[in-house]
Amino acid sequence: MEENLPEAFIKDGDNVMKRVLFFTHHLSSGGAEKCVRTIAEYLYQHKEEYQIDPYIAVVYDDPEARAELHQVIVLRHHSEPEYSKVHKAWNVLKQAWELRKIKKELRIDTCVSFLPGADFLNCLSAVGERRVVSVRNKESLFTHSVWKKAYVLFSYHHCDQIVAVSEVVRQDVISFFGMKEEKVVAIPNSAPEVNLTGEVSDAFRTFTKDRRVLLNVGRLKPEKGQLHLLRAFSVIAREHPELCLVILGEGNIRPLLEKEINRLDLNNSVRLEGYHSNVSDYMKEADFFVLSSNIEGMPNVIIEAMQAGLPVISTECGAREILDPGSGLNEGGEEICLGRYGILTPVCGQETTEEQVREICTNTELSKEEMLLARAMRVMLSDGSLQKTYQELTREGMKRFDIHEIAGQWAAIL
Repeated sequence: MEENLPEAFIKDGDNVMKRVLFFTHHLSSGGAEKCVRTIAEYLYQHKEEYQIDPYIAVVYDDPEARAELHQVIVLRHHSEPEYSKVHKAWNVLKQAWELRKIKKELRIDTCVSFLPGADFLNCLSAVGERRVVSVRNKESLFTHSVWKKAYVLFSYHHCDQIVAVSEVVRQDVISFFGMKEEKVVAIPNSAPEVNLTGEVSDAFRTFTKDRRVLLNVGRLKPEKGQLHLLRAFSVIAREHPELCLVILGEGNIRPLLEKEINRLDLNNSVRLEGYHSNVSDYMKEADFFVLSSNIEGMPNVIIEAMQAGLPVISTECGAREILDPGSGLNEGGEEICLGRYGILTPVCGQETTEEQVREICTNTELSKEEMLLARAMRVMLSDGSLQKTYQELTREGMKRFDIHEIAGQWAAIL
């Protein structure tokens, strides 16, 4: 195995630094992958301070993301969607064997994995190292079968530490999966590094010219709640013709959203911008940010919006710990809440499938929760002093997510 590793990875026996391997399936896409990139690279740049030598192992290569990182190993074996179940299962065993060899060759002290599939491989490939799994969502909402629960429990029982991305997720791990409190800690995501390129699409600039911009960022998936957002925004668009909604992201429910935009006659007020990696550039051009998700472990995008100085409106999808810290985990009532750092409003639904989204489209009457989301937007848009207050408080609210603070928390448990 050693001959397949880059020369820089082969360390001499005198290195007393703790060797930590961060393992996930991908380097790009969601919040978990961003956390891996951010924490691993920060620890690498400050390895003398933390006495940690970090490596990253991934199943699927992403040359563009890998070029910005150090000490990345790409596993040889991976599965494609068209593979049979038997082929995929065999690849899992080969991946576990390959990961085990990497751990042995690099003499890894701790392996940290992100997301259930990687957690399973981490624990299956154990060679005596400390194993840490990072839980990014309320897995109880996605564990609908005995098999899936057993799959997740295997990792939880065979690891040494569980790191939840928020206190809400921590409590879910303890209550639903029966883990001991002392085994589970909560470490939030850090604020991402802002790299402004100044590049946004010409179509975006044309569409938003001389208008106030309400921005939503997220994959176009049922659980992101964008259909509810469109329905709520249809009320606000009539009251504020100078306002436009831009949704940044791509996904499988785009055709359903386009159909709803047409039905609500919002073509001149709503733009589906598609996926762009330079989210910060679009946030710089926006005036407000809205998150409509049904569930989030720790909504990174709210941290990014606050970092950009945007007033934030969010559903109670896991955002309370960010927008109203110290107010408790389950205090989201049936009305909107003016949190310390942003407005919170009840989630609008629990959809996880396209079929459930289609069913909502058949009902033209807005739900109570959608009307509350509209009201939250109305309150923010019509109150200039509230907007200013939230903008001024963003610096204070961001202190908890400083990368040095978060890296220190990670270093303490590695």
